[in-house]
Amino acid sequence: MRIQLLVLNEGPMKGKAVKLPVREFLIGRDPACHLRPNSGLVAPRHCVVRVFGPSVSVEDLGSAAGTTVNGERVRGKAELRVGDRIGVGPLLFEVSVEKPAPARQIVEPTDDEAAAMLLDDEDAEADSRGAGDSKASQ
Repeated sequence: MRIQLLVLNEGPMKGKAVKLPVREFLIGRDPACHLRPNSGLVAPRHCVVRVFGPSVSVEDLGSAAGTTVNGERVRGKAELRVGDRIGVGPLLFEVSVEKPAPARQIVEPTDDEAAAMLLDDEDAEADSRGAGDSKASQ
């Protein structure tokens, strides 16, 4: 299960998926944070989203503006579920599960199709040799 946060704020980032590639994903303005929003309402180390197996939680790290889950201020740590909304200062995210890429199905050509492809390649080679011969004779 790969958790991501979808940006819900209006603007060019709306709908963008923020992937959580580590178990403890820090949000804040500090250079050590994984996501660094450029807002004075976001603390240097605002909150951390933790992913351990099937469990996902968010913990406010003592920010003045606070962290919310579905509009309720987080006191300490809160468990998260898919569809929950996390507020970080002026930012709003939705917890989502990254959809795996569709499996590519390999289709083997039939014997007739393989033979036709080989013949097409041989015809193309013959055409290119013939074109070179006609130029040489001019």
